[in-house]
Amino acid sequence: MAPKLSEYVSKYDGSRDPVSWLANFNDTFDILKEESKLKEESRVTYLRLSLTGAAHDVVSQMNDADKKAYDQVKQLLIEAFADTAYSAYEKFKMRVLGSTESADTYLAELKRLLSLVSEDTSSQCAGDILAVQFANGLPESIRGEVKAMVGRIGIDELLAQARTGIGTERFGAVGIRSVNQNRGAGSRQTADVGWRCYRCEQPGHF
Repeated sequence: MAPKLSEYVSKYDGSRDPVSWLANFNDTFDILKEESKLKEESRVTYLRLSLTGAAHDVVSQMNDADKKAYDQVKQLLIEAFADTAYSAYEKFKMRVLGSTESADTYLAELKRLLSLVSEDTSSQCAGDILAVQFANGLPESIRGEVKAMVGRIGIDELLAQARTGIGTERFGAVGIRSVNQNRGAGSRQTADVGWRCYRCEQPGHF
C-alpha cells in the first residue's frame, strides 16, 4: 500500500514560501521512495495531490502535458507564489514573534526575508536592519531591554538575550495560570465543605 504523503507534508495553498515547502516535499518524497519503492514518475502526482487553494487552482489551468511534468509544475509554483523583493520587504517589516514561536525560528525567518531583499546580507547596514527588526518584533515585555542593546552587541548576543526573556515570560504565564487553576480548585473544594442536607445529601442547607 502506497504511503500517504499527507501524513508527513502539509498541504500547500500558496500562502507560504514555495521554495522551502518544495524542499521539504522533495526530501520527504525521497525518503518514502526509498522505503516504499515509489516510482520517480509519481513525484508530480504526489505533488499535485498536495496542493490546495490558490496553488491547486493555478496548476489546474496548465495544459495536460505540463501537468504531468514535475519541473513544469514546480517552476509555475515558484513563479506564482515566491516572494519578490518588495513583498519580502513588506513581510520583513511586519514580522513579529509568534505566540508559541522560538526566538531562533523568528530570527531565521527574518534572515530569509532579508536575503530576498538584498543579496548582501553580511554588510553592517543589513546587520543593523536585521537587529532593529528583530527587536521590534519581540513582545513588549522584553522589547525595550533588547532594543537598548541594539548596536552595542551582535545579533547572536541579542538572540541569546531574547531567548532568556521569552523563556521567563512564558514560564511566568504558565505559572500564573497554574496558580489560578489551583486557587479555583481550592475554592471549589472549600465550597464543598460544610453542612449537608440530611435528606438530599447536598451541601449548603439542612
